[in-house]
Amino acid sequence: MQRGGWTDDYDQLVAKLFADPDRPAAPGWETGSDAVRRFDAAVRNIRARHHAEEEVAVVTHGLVISLWRAYRAGATVDLAGWRALRFPDLIELD
Repeated sequence: MQRGGWTDDYDQLVAKLFADPDRPAAPGWETGSDAVRRFDAAVRNIRARHHAEEEVAVVTHGLVISLWRAYRAGATVDLAGWRALRFPDLIELD
């Protein structure tokens, strides 16, 4: 996720990004849709270079993983799930 500098209304901007992923939540922010496409392409590239039975770790931050997980599930982004992420946190996908 490419975004501008620190902001005091970060949670509101994240909610705005999740509600409308095709628009930047603030000036200088990447759209959620662009971030998902970029991250998904990277994950597909990594998977293509490894055997299906290999375990691979991919590291990112909570915004991208929340957006991508929803994309993969065909669901809307879960703002409460994003807020519940710990630092660091782990999700496992098949």
